[in-house]
Amino acid sequence: MTETLSRLFSGDFMAKIVKREFGGAGNNNKPVANIVFEIVEGPRSGTQVTYSPNFKTKESTKYARRDMMAAGWQGKTMATFVSDIKLGAVFPINVRIAEYEGRQWNSVNSIGNTAPVITPATQDMIGLVDSYFAEIDDGTSSHPNAPGRNDDIPF
Repeated sequence: MTETLSRLFSGDFMAKIVKREFGGAGNNNKPVANIVFEIVEGPRSGTQVTYSPNFKTKESTKYARRDMMAAGWQGKTMATFVSDIKLGAVFPINVRIAEYEGRQWNSVNSIGNTAPVITPATQDMIGLVDSYFAEIDDGTSSHPNAPGRNDDIPF
């Protein structure tokens, strides 16, 4: 039996840049930028998704800048956007299902914004968190639902 993948999907993926562009589009020739990624791992390998930054408001432009810089843009001027972003560079991306006026498509939601790798705890970290626990300890160091406290709870 062959499994078919849904056309619409979301999640975190590793992807390489296969195209980047900046210019004007639409009736008003508004500024548009795109970074096209190709997923490189898993069952979606080979699938292309596009990141299209939103320059409509100051707030959305702030997030666009963050993501474009995560993809390699130096952040100084849009004149270097295409040359700064290297074809073939691989990044973690988050894909979402976008929707507008009843149309749906896959869209890159963010670039490089995955959870950081957790490093081993240092003694300073352990001491800091333990000091927080000591500050909030009210004398009941065991939760009422902890194992052995209330055996009728199945966990």
